[in-house]
Amino acid sequence: PKSPSGFYYDLMDEIAGGQLQENCHAIATGELYSKDFGIPGFYYQEDKNDPNTVLIYVHFYASPFCNHVPREEYLQIRKRKDRMSDSKVQQEYNLSFEDEDETFIAPDLIHKAMRGQRETEHDPNCRHYCGIDSSGVTDELRPDGTKNDSDFTSACVIKVDNGKIIVKDWIYTRHSSFEKRIGNISALIQKHKCRKIGVEGNHSGSTYGSALKTIFSNENYYCDTEIINNTEKRRPQLVEAVAIALESEQLIFPPDCPLADELFNLVRVGGGSKIQAASGHHDDLFFSLAMAIVVSKSEQENSLQKKLEEGNLSEEEIKKELLKTFS
Repeated sequence: PKSPSGFYYDLMDEIAGGQLQENCHAIATGELYSKDFGIPGFYYQEDKNDPNTVLIYVHFYASPFCNHVPREEYLQIRKRKDRMSDSKVQQEYNLSFEDEDETFIAPDLIHKAMRGQRETEHDPNCRHYCGIDSSGVTDELRPDGTKNDSDFTSACVIKVDNGKIIVKDWIYTRHSSFEKRIGNISALIQKHKCRKIGVEGNHSGSTYGSALKTIFSNENYYCDTEIINNTEKRRPQLVEAVAIALESEQLIFPPDCPLADELFNLVRVGGGSKIQAASGHHDDLFFSLAMAIVVSKSEQENSLQKKLEEGNLSEEEIKKELLKTFS
């Protein structure tokens, strides 16, 4: 379990005689292990109330691939490779329950998705979409003339290709003027010929949405804009859109994309339903991606609905369109 609570934690703690955390600490330091096996990092306890139940502890040091490396050195290797905070590394690899916030996405799923490369040109064979998570649009400046904000304004462009959701290009910036941001974002959208934009529906997001609608109404290029309210009710749907794409191995993004750091440091607060960035980290590009995925699905569904209403598709064509839309 990723936090010291819940049904399974309580069950194991009962078998351990209320000493589960103490045992984990002793195993992690090498003080406690099963002498009959003689493998540091491996320990088991039989359930006194049920002879058919055994509680087994396995620390990374029990692995022959790891036990030749000093423990602290190995933990630092995992910290760099998995881009985790110290508390998360202790929680995931060192039998520690010190952080009650759960890691939301398993590191192996993130690593599998990190196989793309940045594409700065439009691909005429694919549909493109953009999600925008904006920070405040205040004009307050720091003494050095940069914008006084802590959050990033991010825009994420994806393309949908044979069921794959591919992160192509992005903007990830702060400490710049609203005019510069909106200019860079509109240029990004036009460059990739995005079919639809999803913009976070907070105050600044509405400002960005209105500005983009004005820009595109004056150009020879039209792009539909949808305002998506990142409320407590809608937020789980946005999070789920990215989670499903990762778990189904549909999502692909470049290893150097800031999205990687955000995914590695996304947590479920206190084991509950609220998902957010761990302390000291950000989730702006994550939610930009989520909005891009959501508008891509809605646009594809609307396109399919229109084709079905026109009634000029064969049964085989309908099957293909359904597979392409809901893959």
